[in-house]
Amino acid sequence: MTSVHPLVGPVSRLASPAAAQRSYLESIGTAPSADELALEFDDLRHRFGDFGAEAGVLIGRIDALLDAMSGPNPVWRVDALATAPQWAELRVLAAELLPMLDDPPAD
Repeated sequence: MTSVHPLVGPVSRLASPAAAQRSYLESIGTAPSADELALEFDDLRHRFGDFGAEAGVLIGRIDALLDAMSGPNPVWRVDALATAPQWAELRVLAAELLPMLDDPPAD
């Protein structure tokens, strides 16, 4: 039986459409703030660092983009999920990373 990489959940939420992200944030009670999407990714990224080179590069790009977005910024509001270009870029990167987490490199 194959285990699911712990980052699959947070990365799949980063890759989800804005409406699904908003619904998720509302369901866990953090809306109107959208920062929980980044916090979940960041928390697990640091705890589970066993990635192949290609996945590591994508994780670094996601991390860098999240860092660039940090601070008191309107991009961290749920309304920005559908309009901010940073969120669109994060979705593309996360969607590219997701299959790599489902199929980890062989030892």
